Amino acid sequence: MKALRWVVGVVGELLITVGLLTLLFVAWQLWWTDVTANREQAAEVQSLERGFLHDDAVIPTPSPTAAASPTPTATPIAVRLGKPFAIVRIPRFGADFARPMLEGPEHAMLGKGIGHYVRTATPGMVGNFATAGHRTTYGKPYAGLPTPHPGDPIPVPPTPHSTAPAPTVNADQPPP
Repeated sequence: MKALRWVVGVVGELLITVGLLTLLFVAWQLWWTDVTANREQAAEVQSLERGFLHDDAVIPTPSPTAAASPTPTATPIAVRLGKPFAIVRIPRFGADFARPMLEGPEHAMLGKGIGHYVRTATPGMVGNFATAGHRTTYGKPYAGLPTPHPGDPIPVPPTPHSTAPAPTVNADQPPP
């Protein structure tokens, strides 16, 4: 009987330990990854903004004829896989919402910001522009996705990596 109590006691302590470790893992996954990802993404946004200010690339100003043109007005500049190239700002997500956009939607890149699908249009180009991002962890850049409504503007600002005026894409706008 004494041995059975000892075994039950050890198993009980092991189950409590496993439960606490599981809770710590969940806290790390749902909370701490946000803390570190938000810090890293904010630093990357600041770095991109500084780089855009000091870049020699000419960023054109929008013109009425360019915005109305159904043909592509820019030549995409190749961006290396995993490298940030733009800053995403979605007004409905808040005035301070700014996340870096990286080339490629791989899981490792999504922890650093929003991923851009390689074979889709880039900012300033006509065509489908597809992105990927986390909704619950790693800074959760798309946690507010249920918030936008049809017709909400999603500005895609020009960067040194695009040579055309930035279009404003509407959530309910069909592809050209």
